[in-house]
Amino acid sequence: MNGMLLLIIGGAIITGGDILLKKWATNSGILFLLSGLSISLIGLLFLALGFKSKSLTIGNIIFVAVNMIVLVLAQVFYFKEALSYIQLLGIAISVIGVCIIEFAA
Repeated sequence: MNGMLLLIIGGAIITGGDILLKKWATNSGILFLLSGLSISLIGLLFLALGFKSKSLTIGNIIFVAVNMIVLVLAQVFYFKEALSYIQLLGIAISVIGVCIIEFAA
């Protein structure tokens, strides 16, 4: 499978783990904790597989950027938390940075 695709999938999966861990932090349900850790581990497996075709640095940048983008969407649409314009600008710069890194390779 394509390394870029593995990193995108892994970044999206680990976001599910992050959301469950946030729910655990606010609700203290052990099921949220165990589910969040398990899903995060699966996301990290995709990261490890992505390293087979991407360097450590590039792989991590792509993985974290995807995680950040999906977390922002969850923050806005699921948790109903607002973003400031400066936060949106930072996210846009990150996305542009990932595109530059990927297309320069």
